[in-house]
Formats: sequence, structure tokens, C-alpha cells
Amino acid sequence: MTKTLTVDMDHTGMPVISTTAAAEMLCGRLYKTLENLRQILQQETLHLNKMELPEVEEIHKQKSNLSRDYHNDLKIFRANVVAIREHSPASLETLQRKHEKLREVIAENEKVLGTIREVSETLIRRTAERVSEASRPKTYARTAQAGSGVSNKIAAVACDYRL
Repeated sequence: MTKTLTVDMDHTGMPVISTTAAAEMLCGRLYKTLENLRQILQQETLHLNKMELPEVEEIHKQKSNLSRDYHNDLKIFRANVVAIREHSPASLETLQRKHEKLREVIAENEKVLGTIREVSETLIRRTAERVSEASRPKTYARTAQAGSGVSNKIAAVACDYRL
């Protein structure tokens, strides 16, 4: 026989945690989501390091779903933090440890993304400079000046962000 857990709602429709079982159920969902987010970010970082962009795109979809679930449960958690502290104080400590592990993985992921962004910007800038240099005339007018219509500005470069 399966035991069901009922949770009361407040006047805004927010679940109200009033038992140890309800507190532990919510924290258990948060644990699982945090762990899944940590794992998915580690996978994303690995694929980014290898420049496996199709895999990163698929992971992004999973990460978005997990983030949505996390934020939904976090709203409930924040609204009930006093009750959770009362009914399941050990759950708060466990959540803090899991958050710290997630922060470490996020920091590594952001480091890799920052490096990729810098490299990409440098490549685009250098490409634009080379395109600009290639389009400059190689001859001079009688006044020893470059022909008219020459600009020292970097040429425009179009990028396909779907890559």
C-alpha cells in the first residue's frame, strides 16, 4: 500500500510545509535537482572543452528544464524555510553542501565559457582586420596617398550564431 503525502496550500497557492515528511520530501527533490544540475554542468563543461557544440545544445535543453524545476522548488523552500528548519534541520546542512558543490561546478563552467568567448572575439576581430586589409587598395594616387574611399575602420563581418 502506497502512502500519499498531502500538503496544504496558503491563500496564494503556495504549498505550506507543516510536517517533517513534507519538509524532507521538498528537500529531497531539491537534492536530486541540484545533483542533476551539477552532473549536467560537468558534462557541458567537458563538451565545451572539446568544442562538441551539438552536444552542448542538447545539454542546454536539459539544463533549462532542471533550472525551471529548481527555481519552482526554491520558491516553496524560501516560503517555508522556518518550518523546514524546525522539522528537518539536517536537510538545511545537506542543501548547503550540495549548493557549494554546484557553485564549484558553475565556476569551472563559467571559466571555460569565458575562455571560449575571449577566443571567439579575438578570432572575429582578427578576421575583420584581415578582411579590411585585403580590401584596401595597393596603389597610391599622384599625391602618394591611398586612393579615395579607403577607410581605416575594421570591415564588417557577419556571423552565423546557429553554429
